[in-house]
Amino acid sequence: ERGISDIVGVFMDPLSTNASFTIFLKIPQNDLTSEHS
Repeated sequence: ERGISDIVGVFMDPLSTNASFTIFLKIPQNDLTSEHS
């Protein structure tokens, strides 16, 4: 199935994983900064 291949491809692709991780880490950091301010 293409859906599964897409998911596996994203997980295997270091660039996509890195981008997702960066975004995932930036969101909570922004939230914490907003709460602290």
